Amino acid sequence: AGKLLKEAQALSRRTGDTGFEAQLLMGLASVDRLLGRYASARRRYQRSLKIYGELGYPGNAHVLRGLGFTEQMSGNYQQAQRHYEKALTLYADRGGILGQANALCRMADMDRLLGRLQEAETRYEEALRFYQQMRNQRALATTLRRLGFVAEDLGNLSKAREKWTEALRILENLGDDEAEAVRYLLEDLWRQAAGRLT
Repeated sequence: AGKLLKEAQALSRRTGDTGFEAQLLMGLASVDRLLGRYASARRRYQRSLKIYGELGYPGNAHVLRGLGFTEQMSGNYQQAQRHYEKALTLYADRGGILGQANALCRMADMDRLLGRLQEAETRYEEALRFYQQMRNQRALATTLRRLGFVAEDLGNLSKAREKWTEALRILENLGDDEAEAVRYLLEDLWRQAAGRLT
């Protein structure tokens, strides 16, 4: 990765296309994040942001969302929240509803992690509306599954069942293997209910 970055930096200098370097840094930062190398991911995302700023784009929503996720995975929740909020604002300013939905889901994931269940539910519901607007079935199913977990956390098992059943229907229609995991969640709810009756 380091060799590739150096070659890309040399190419971008020769051609004057620093935007290419910023995009490459963002991609490498994502790889670092997936491999758990958060410090390296953070540096690369920040360098990418700096380059975008120099090009006249003071914030790149995708980079900010990636940086937010890196901070979240590192346990820096306040910093993550700030990056997600900036990304959400930029997506909204540019009319990027997919970006808004994805940023809202990341924020809701963090809310759930921190026990802010009502906030998580509100953000997931807002993201769900965007996904419905786009007819993004896979994202709808994923968000419904997340809403089911929040409902379960809140003790509302009938609502969890409703959300998971809807997610399962979508995933089965898509022929997605994830349907099996949702089926297991529903079976587990039935086992819990049967255990309370005995």
